[in-house]
Amino acid sequence: MATTKSGDINIAAVVALLEYSSSHEDKADAYSQVTKHMKDDDLSLFGLDLSKHGKLVVTMAIRDILDSHLKVSHGALHVLGFCLHDKDIVRSLGYPLQTKCLVAIEKCIVKFGEDKIACTRALWCIGNQVLSDFIVRSELTKLIKAIGKVWNRWISKSATVENEASKAVIRLYQQDPEGMKENLGDWGKATLLSLVHLVPQNGSQLLSIAREVFTKDNISLWSKPVLDEYKVAIGPELKKMMSEKQEVHALRLWSLYVHVLGKELHYGNFINHMLPLVEEGFKSINAEVKIEAFRAWKQLILNFSTDNSILSDSKRIKLIMQVFKFNNAKTEPVAVEKFKIWWFFITKLGSKAAVYFDQVCLPLLNFCLGGSVKTSTSTGTPRMQTGISPMTPHLNLPNSTSGLPVFDKLQRYAWEVIGHFFGEFPSDIGGSAVKYQLESPKIEFLTGPAAFLKHSLPLITATIDILKFEFTTEAVLHHIWFALIAHIKNVLDSGITSDVKEMFSFFLTQFQTLVLSQALQLPKIWTMFDAVCCLPRKSLSSTAYNISNGEKIHGSPALFLMELLLTPSVLSRSQRSEKYMTIFSNLTSVGLENGTGYLEFCQSVLELLGRNREFIKEPDCIWRLWSKLAHCLHDQITKTNEINQGDSLEHNFDCMYNMLTFPVKYKMTYAVEAPTYKTMVKTWTELYSTLSRLSALVTTAESNVCCEELCHIILKDIPKDCFLNLNGLDFVAQGCLAMINCMDFGSVGTTGNFNIGGISPAKWAKKKQKPLENLQSFVDLLCHLSVIFSELTEDFMSSPQKVFKS
Repeated sequence: MATTKSGDINIAAVVALLEYSSSHEDKADAYSQVTKHMKDDDLSLFGLDLSKHGKLVVTMAIRDILDSHLKVSHGALHVLGFCLHDKDIVRSLGYPLQTKCLVAIEKCIVKFGEDKIACTRALWCIGNQVLSDFIVRSELTKLIKAIGKVWNRWISKSATVENEASKAVIRLYQQDPEGMKENLGDWGKATLLSLVHLVPQNGSQLLSIAREVFTKDNISLWSKPVLDEYKVAIGPELKKMMSEKQEVHALRLWSLYVHVLGKELHYGNFINHMLPLVEEGFKSINAEVKIEAFRAWKQLILNFSTDNSILSDSKRIKLIMQVFKFNNAKTEPVAVEKFKIWWFFITKLGSKAAVYFDQVCLPLLNFCLGGSVKTSTSTGTPRMQTGISPMTPHLNLPNSTSGLPVFDKLQRYAWEVIGHFFGEFPSDIGGSAVKYQLESPKIEFLTGPAAFLKHSLPLITATIDILKFEFTTEAVLHHIWFALIAHIKNVLDSGITSDVKEMFSFFLTQFQTLVLSQALQLPKIWTMFDAVCCLPRKSLSSTAYNISNGEKIHGSPALFLMELLLTPSVLSRSQRSEKYMTIFSNLTSVGLENGTGYLEFCQSVLELLGRNREFIKEPDCIWRLWSKLAHCLHDQITKTNEINQGDSLEHNFDCMYNMLTFPVKYKMTYAVEAPTYKTMVKTWTELYSTLSRLSALVTTAESNVCCEELCHIILKDIPKDCFLNLNGLDFVAQGCLAMINCMDFGSVGTTGNFNIGGISPAKWAKKKQKPLENLQSFVDLLCHLSVIFSELTEDFMSSPQKVFKS
């Protein structure tokens, strides 16, 4: 061998030796020396102008790789591989010589297929070459056929050959992906069987390619080889990977095999041989492994979804749900991945998701909200089989939803989930549209009032929980709340049953809890009240529901809502709110629509106002509330001519009396403006006039009885200090004037009650104590007012400022 003084070889001499020498030993030695220097110099020209002789070196190597002397062939393959990896040398070759390189390598693979070293180096040449893509495409068919044959021959026999074959396939796929797909028959089987043997880098790259080339259209060609080899080779290797801390890669391979096996997993018990591996992934303490396990589970769902009858089979649903019911999502990334796969499963179930709503959908909502939603069961719901036969696929995972952690991202997903469950709602309900991030299942989960009613309790609970979240925007609140109201409206329209009563009662008490928690700002509360007021007025005013809050029974849903509206926590923050007044007006109108209970409703509202009067600091607020109630009541009794709350034996005008005494009792006249005061007097006068007129129509009521009873109440129940204000005194005086205008003096004049001269003292004790009949209390009230007026006059004479100040 010719060398320089520095020990470098003389490339010209080497080329001459390779070209003219007939000695196999000399050729092998020459190739060995070139290889050594190319390795040492990291593929540089190692101090020599190899590029000038590259064409000749490649030509000699092409000739010698088919030499029967294996040492020469091995050496030539090694040098050829280095040359084909050098871009400068490849550029100097030209297309014809590049083609000859590939042809020679293909022949070498075929000729020396039984020789491990020759196969390895030939495949190595393919995996590292940078030849023109055009040339590779022209020779691809023959080349990949040869690679496939030798690869299949060395599977499970030589990891080196398998890895080099995989690298060759990866390189060829990079250069001609379409051609490789067309020739998948030559290398597909070897790829599937070798993936479990490859080093991680090669395995990951080849796995990515496998995911692209093995499609649903061709997997039937490859399922049988995988099926045959899984138990004896693939499965054990995957298990070995799991034990060697390659869990993520093992699960990705598992996912590929599930995809390739296709319908082979739909029948029989072969799937039970595959499940232990993914089960191990779910039980791992490593978050990354758990995430990959869920992604692998998605592939199983995809596999089942190719046949709707398989995916919707109760056994398959139970198997899939085992993973979701296993409480292993202790970190947010794992929980989010679990959620995404779960939602993917629901979208794939399609219309069957509505059938298995209890088993599949409600648990997802519960998972998002940290276990606060309890699922419901019904005898009408298809139930999962609990028994497990040897043929039933199953996992050994504990079923537990207790102690679920709460994650911010899941809570944000919760509103989208329930929004999809509720679906679209009619435009007459109101609300606004929102944009979803989740894929829409494009199905109707709640197919009618009966379906919603069956699942109403957990759905209402979940809605209330979601609305409490700080990140719940106005648009989100509008959407899910109005959607919920739309479903409740449909149920109420369908008729009253015990289940409907229970649902509506539960809804109202949950709404009460939300409002009293003060978790929402008032504008959101008003929005929710607006939606509730859209419910059927017949239902809101009906006393058939008997809504209970645990303390007492309320007459109607409208009264329940009115009590909620007039609670101190709401009332004290809403005195200047026009929206509040509008809602009060709406609820008043609804409550008074009950043909038989509107008087009781009005009386109850007055009691609520009186009870919480101390929390109303704005004089105008209490006046407006009373005025609205009074006008609505007046309109109603004008229509019905009904003011009697009593029975056929005894009359009862308590509602009217409470309404008329309210302004005096709660000193409404003290701080109002003059126009307001005049309006108040007018309203009071109209209300009393109607009372007087209609009381005359009540057969059990005597003449002027309303005047007598009202004056008696004022004298008995109204504290004296209520009259010590000039406005208050004037208001009562104006009321007395209205009473005089409505009095029936005819009944008094015909009884002879004033003619007492002919009665003996002995009979006087038996005479009525009210000689003025039903005008007695009125006269007493006038006397009372006269005394107070006299006192105020004396005070005024002594201290005018004191009287006006009071």
